Amino acid sequence: MNETVARDFLVLFLNLGAGIGIGLLFDCYRVLRSVLRPGWFCTQVADFFFWVLCAALVFGILFLATGGEVRFYTLLIIPAGLGAYLKYLSPRVRVVLFHFFLRCGRLLRFCLRVLGLALHLLFLPARFTLQLALGFIRLCWLPELFFLRLVRRKIKEAVRALKFRRPPAPPPEPPAL
Repeated sequence: MNETVARDFLVLFLNLGAGIGIGLLFDCYRVLRSVLRPGWFCTQVADFFFWVLCAALVFGILFLATGGEVRFYTLLIIPAGLGAYLKYLSPRVRVVLFHFFLRCGRLLRFCLRVLGLALHLLFLPARFTLQLALGFIRLCWLPELFFLRLVRRKIKEAVRALKFRRPPAPPPEPPAL
């Protein structure tokens, strides 16, 4: 077989693999979106990064395999690989990916709980000491608080007494002559 024909077959199969790889990435993205349910803005950002990743994948394969040459059959084979993947493999792969991501999420949640428990146990003595110190400070502060409340109450009573006091009566007018 001629070397250029063998190289073209290699490029053909690499492009077919790129289409299948894009389909697999799309299924991963689709399953993650169905599990995480991001909002509108996060979906737009994730879509952008998904297509940037796909473009980088195709560019990398084309650059490594053909030196950056884009041939007509390349434009046909990548979508053909993607279409074949989505038609024949995607339904089965999505179920496997869903269970895989579900188990990964459970494992991550378990690890976070263990880490949270370890941090809780690590900081428990410091927390207990801090609470004990704050309790002692509050206990020492109680007489001052009682005195300040008493002074505040007396000041309020004095202000209230001054506020509602009647003004003194004007002096009587001298009799007219």
